[in-house]
Amino acid sequence: MVILPPDDHLKEHMSHFLPGPQVLNDFSPGFFLISAPHVCGGSDSPSLVVVVPSVVYHWEIRAAIRATWGSPARGKLWPGHTHRLSVKLVFVFGVTDKKGSRDLHEESQRYGDIVQGDFHDNYRNLSIKTAAALQWSDTHCPGAKHVLKVDEDTFVNIPLLMEVLDYMSSLKLKFVLGHRHSSVRPRVARAGRWAVDHALYPFSEFPAYLYGHSYVVSRGAVPDLLFAFKRRPLMPNEDVLFTGVLASAMGVTRIHSHSFAHVSDRQRNATWCEEARGLRVSRTLFRSASAILNMWFDIILRRCHGDV
Repeated sequence: MVILPPDDHLKEHMSHFLPGPQVLNDFSPGFFLISAPHVCGGSDSPSLVVVVPSVVYHWEIRAAIRATWGSPARGKLWPGHTHRLSVKLVFVFGVTDKKGSRDLHEESQRYGDIVQGDFHDNYRNLSIKTAAALQWSDTHCPGAKHVLKVDEDTFVNIPLLMEVLDYMSSLKLKFVLGHRHSSVRPRVARAGRWAVDHALYPFSEFPAYLYGHSYVVSRGAVPDLLFAFKRRPLMPNEDVLFTGVLASAMGVTRIHSHSFAHVSDRQRNATWCEEARGLRVSRTLFRSASAILNMWFDIILRRCHGDV
């Protein structure tokens, strides 16, 4: 693991990153339409809370996650382990249409792991979705030591992650932990899917940040990131915003680990074997429920079947 250095290329612009005096983005009473209030209920707070931004109609993906790497959150044992893990998991949504909302209410009644915020659920609102997930964890799971934000196409080795986090807890840092963007000075896109308007971010380069497939926010960093989020203009790139801009502004330590998911995972079949053998915290670009299940079977059978 490597602690990322200060962003010297943006030193003269750091005042732009700091939170302003006024609240621009807030979560009003009643913001959570579905709040999964019992996930962290009881006397024992989970050590880890996993928040998975999801799409309403991807119910097969959610079912696969519940049955595989997310199953420890439902009291199941990880293959080859004899003790239960202190982890809880929720899927996070905004609002789409009436049918989608009805479906989510039914799924919530069945599984109790659905969180829905009162905002329009689309790609450009991923920052709001992530902030809603952090706000939910701060409100409903205040005793959790860490929050893992993970995309629904990413597979996580929960026991290995918790070993890493046990070590991180000993360092007494406020941190975000994940896989650093491959460029030390990431360029800002002005067109395309990840375009950022000049008015929102006037510089040509971002601070160093972590890929959004999977990253951990320490308990102490959650309120700091939320404080800053509520006091600066929104940006659509949630990983840049939370693990780069806001973390830098609030003095949250950014930590890189090769063990976390990277965008090139699908081009490297070796990462499948590393995940199956418990050598990687996460691997991304699982495009179907069957791919998630195949990885799980490889873990159970202790084999490397490959990316199928």
